[in-house]
Amino acid sequence: MTRLETLLILIAYATALLGLLPVLSFLDGATLAILGAALAIGIFGDRRGKPLLGDRLATLLAIGITLFQLLRVDLGNFVPPMVSLLVLLLAVRLAGSKTGRHLLQIYGLALLTLAASTLLTLDKTFFLYLLLQVPLVAVGLVLLTFHDRAPGLRLDRSGWLRILRWALVLPVGALVLMVFFYLILPRTEHPLWHFLMPLETASAGLADEVRPGNYAALAGTGRIAFRAESDERDPAELYWRVLTFDRTDGRRWRSSGLAPADRIERTGPDSWLTYDLEPKPDARLPLLDVPLEVRGIRHRLQNDRTAILQRKTGKRGHYRARSDPAARLALADRERQEHYLQRPAGIDPRVIELVADVQAKTTRAERIHALERQFEQLQLRYDDRNLPKTADPVATFLLQTRRGYCEYFASSFALLLRLSGVPARLVGGYLGGDYNPLGGYYLVGEDRAHVWVEALLEDGRWQRIDPSLLATNAGSNWLAGRSRQPGLWRQLTDSLDHAWNSLVITYDLQRQLGALIDLERRSHRSGTVPLRRLWWLALPLLGLGAWRWRDRLILTPEQRLLNTYRRWLRRQGVDPERLEKEGLFGLAARTGHPLSDLVAERLGRALYAGRGLTKEESRNLRRLLRS
Repeated sequence: MTRLETLLILIAYATALLGLLPVLSFLDGATLAILGAALAIGIFGDRRGKPLLGDRLATLLAIGITLFQLLRVDLGNFVPPMVSLLVLLLAVRLAGSKTGRHLLQIYGLALLTLAASTLLTLDKTFFLYLLLQVPLVAVGLVLLTFHDRAPGLRLDRSGWLRILRWALVLPVGALVLMVFFYLILPRTEHPLWHFLMPLETASAGLADEVRPGNYAALAGTGRIAFRAESDERDPAELYWRVLTFDRTDGRRWRSSGLAPADRIERTGPDSWLTYDLEPKPDARLPLLDVPLEVRGIRHRLQNDRTAILQRKTGKRGHYRARSDPAARLALADRERQEHYLQRPAGIDPRVIELVADVQAKTTRAERIHALERQFEQLQLRYDDRNLPKTADPVATFLLQTRRGYCEYFASSFALLLRLSGVPARLVGGYLGGDYNPLGGYYLVGEDRAHVWVEALLEDGRWQRIDPSLLATNAGSNWLAGRSRQPGLWRQLTDSLDHAWNSLVITYDLQRQLGALIDLERRSHRSGTVPLRRLWWLALPLLGLGAWRWRDRLILTPEQRLLNTYRRWLRRQGVDPERLEKEGLFGLAARTGHPLSDLVAERLGRALYAGRGLTKEESRNLRRLLRS
């Protein structure tokens, strides 16, 4: 037998703990110390049966804490003091007495603290805490109604199970309503907490210039750049296009913003990919090369087939894009190819000598091939450690150190192409990705940042060249190493992260409308009933299902059997209302039916003697009454 008061106190501590866990890492040392002391005082007082903190002192402490925290609040520091205030008020309440009124305050403060945690973090564990806390609060509220009438009540196992069955109806109904309103209620363009406390924007992101060493710095950030839902692909296809560079001063490459327009020559089947972009400081969208179309996000598609947001938000992004890895980009106006032959002044004569033999080749394809052979002969090594910073990084890389990162390889190769008379540009983006078969997507980190070259052939087509593959230590597995499969635990945890970000964080009004429109289109294409009619059909069906299963959700076996008995009486021509007036045994004597006597004997014993019916007895009686 368990005392009701003991169970209520345990539920109060569990509810408070679920509200506190998400915010603990954001609290200062003083708040954590007060919270720890309050918990110790509260537990000690509960074990003694007499609280150490009286009600008057608790009220004075709550007033003082509220005034102190309000003095710390300003427009630039609003959220942390208010969250700390909730935590401290909850701590005071836990340290004091646990009457019914105080328990209600604990439940309310715990729920508010959990809700306030969304102002500090949008971690997926919030949903887990919510699913645990709501049933606990519902059970606590039901138990409080019993506690108000009989504070010393003790119940056995069957009694607790009956109460819990009733209590859990509330959170189940609340969960259904949450899902329903989550699907239909509109979203603002920015979440509420974004106005109060803007989301942290990652410091990593592709730079607007290629300077030897800046892409190497991205490799150590460990940040996620984006996820792309797709079937597993050939690693050689995983070039994610972000931006191009067409101007160089010998030390760095930049984008002029004046690039001539490209056109697309389709050669293979295309496919749609869904992207989830992490918060970044730049407004560029990564797209699988060659991108054809982008949907679901406001953007501008540039002349060089790169995409940029119309407005930089610093938030997570969600969009879909159609790509054809087998397609070829071509210069729309060949007369403008001189744009890609710009050279810097003051080039080291020794660098120019490297292309002396290359210039003698007849076609651009031959010159490209000759430069590739020359890179192999130079014995260049792929390395990102202890690289010197000089005024002429190309000459240093090709003639002295012969070690470098992708920027060194790409910028040097593109410059040599231009010196050889071949129009060329750099492309910045990402290479490879970790494929997650559980989630069906590629995880691409900032350490995948990469630079490669595009060279223009005589027919106006761009040819992709990755000079990093010409490094002596690249090896046959270098490209495959850029696309690997993470371990099972990483697959599971990251799949949960991806689902949370996709289904909750970035699920805004635009995506809601898009899903409805897409479903409407599919219904018309398949010749099925239009979506607007399905809504009117679904609502009655949901209501009918809830009515059909109401007994099993909220009624005990004895109550369900009593309802079946009432329906049986109506079929026998007996008014069921007489059951309340005459009782089971009186009504059995009036009808004189053997089945009525059997129900009175067994159900009466269960209701009046407290023995309860077994599942087999209840099932047999219902079968007899329905036959």
